[in-house]
Amino acid sequence: MASASNAALKKVGPYGGDGGEIRDMDPSNITRIVKIGIRHGGVIDALIVHFERNGREESTDLWGTDGGELTEISFEEDEYIMTVKGHVGTYNNYTILTSLMLETNLRSYGPYGAQEGQSFELSAEGGEIIGFHGRSGQFLDAIGVYVKAFVKLGPLGGSGGDVRDMDPSDISRIVKIGIRHGGAIDGIVVHYERNGHEESTDLWGSEGGELTEISFEANEYIIDVRGHVGTYNDYTILKSLRLQTNLRTYGPYGAEEGQYSFEFSVQGGQIIGFHGRSGQFVDAIGVYVKGGRAETKIVRTSGIGVCYGMIGNNLPSRSDVVKLYQSKGISAMRIYFPDRDILNALRGTNIDLIIDAQEVGLLANGSAAADWVHNNIIPYDGVSFKYIAVGNEVMDGNAYNVLPAMSKMYDAIWSAGLQDKIKVSTAVRFDVLTNTYPPSNAVFSAPHMGPIVEFLRNTGAPLLANIYPYFSHAGNPGAVGLNYALFREPKPLFSDGPNNQLQYQNVFDAMVDSMYYALEKAGGPNVGIVVSESGWPTAGGFNTTIENARTYIQNLINHVRNGTPKRPGKLETYIFAMFNENQKTGDDVEQHFGLFYPDQTPVYSINFN
Repeated sequence: MASASNAALKKVGPYGGDGGEIRDMDPSNITRIVKIGIRHGGVIDALIVHFERNGREESTDLWGTDGGELTEISFEEDEYIMTVKGHVGTYNNYTILTSLMLETNLRSYGPYGAQEGQSFELSAEGGEIIGFHGRSGQFLDAIGVYVKAFVKLGPLGGSGGDVRDMDPSDISRIVKIGIRHGGAIDGIVVHYERNGHEESTDLWGSEGGELTEISFEANEYIIDVRGHVGTYNDYTILKSLRLQTNLRTYGPYGAEEGQYSFEFSVQGGQIIGFHGRSGQFVDAIGVYVKGGRAETKIVRTSGIGVCYGMIGNNLPSRSDVVKLYQSKGISAMRIYFPDRDILNALRGTNIDLIIDAQEVGLLANGSAAADWVHNNIIPYDGVSFKYIAVGNEVMDGNAYNVLPAMSKMYDAIWSAGLQDKIKVSTAVRFDVLTNTYPPSNAVFSAPHMGPIVEFLRNTGAPLLANIYPYFSHAGNPGAVGLNYALFREPKPLFSDGPNNQLQYQNVFDAMVDSMYYALEKAGGPNVGIVVSESGWPTAGGFNTTIENARTYIQNLINHVRNGTPKRPGKLETYIFAMFNENQKTGDDVEQHFGLFYPDQTPVYSINFN
């Protein structure tokens, strides 16, 4: 919700007499009026106003005295005052308020007092009444209001180009908007009516891309503007725009990709103007809102992470890799060892990071874990470390070092005061389980997992699980068919759980829920799961085609927003991998999991949104 500090405030009134003392409330930073108390009988004896400022409730003193009957009006969170009406009359030769009535966007209150004398009306004129002023002594002598005529939201985007603005005062409606767009928003021009005459902004941006002109009907007005912010040639610009009116939706225009998406919206009012920045493109945009409740939302675009492997001799520079993550709206990364260049490139990007600490034998002893944190975490302020994966798929004799290494790492994180920011876990592969059909039968077969589950339960960390339907399909295509692996089955293949209420239509859900069941049986019913790897290769093995990989990854992105049958809700997931890595060893498929070629062109098209 926007505050009065970024709104145009107008002081209206007061109406009434000149007796008593001046009363006023500073309207700056007030977000809403919470409650009003009115004391009344044959006149208005007193007024008290409760309001929110900077997240805290405050109130005026009692303006007037304790005479009459008290009526308290508590407003709903989305309710705001649009009009104050009343009467001014005389009492014992003093001019005072004899009645009051309030009108909000939801209902009317009153009248209170006696409707005698000269009537008056204080209107927000499409805005919102956000505060009061007046005079009072024994009674409420006079009243006026502060009107939030319009709210300024934003701008959001980059800092390039020049400042652009349109004065929203006296604008009655937006008539037409022209948007130039291709892979970004190249330009925008706004036509509007002010005082009965049509005016327009200059072209903000340039004449690149395709021109779309939107002409609005006479009774049509904008209530929502949303889009994406991303990068182009190292500049942060507007990548997409979508407009919603009270009648229909226009767009999207441009490319719905980038670092984050945004939304400017209003309930009960309208967007009456724009501001921002532009040069070659529209770099940033904001809006002016008249009336109603205005709100800004910013959302990291995908909520999907991608694993960044570095086993190749032809990969982009670390800084270029981070720019590619940002341009595609990829909000999280996993790296498999500390790398100074990538950690420096991640500073200030808000990209969440899983960082692996793989030498579990070394980390389980002495001060190695504390040294690791000192060298690889502490120096990199501005990096959004989220998880430390102590070991990746450790299944050999070293497995018994995983828990001691995790404990040492946790102690080092605690000593650094980072225990509330960084969780310590380990990444496991699916064959730590046995008896996985149906999922409810699953248990951990690896004996070192029980104590690890206890550690995760006690520290509040999730288990990191590498989940690969591809390998299940390639290893046993008769049991795990291609459609079942690619999220393409038209109906569930089996049911499980209490009363067979959980239906399984893809193998990914069955694999993840097997992990959940095993965690429950090992004493970790509340331990979460992060899918720390999942992918599909495009070459080198059975059913490894670009189309199969694209289908799996796109369906995975769409699917994990809703979780699994056993655990509905967003499932944090990391795709493997960002690039094809030409120096990986092992089976041929290992070099072909990338979403992008080393020259940063996509192997196939994916919508991370």
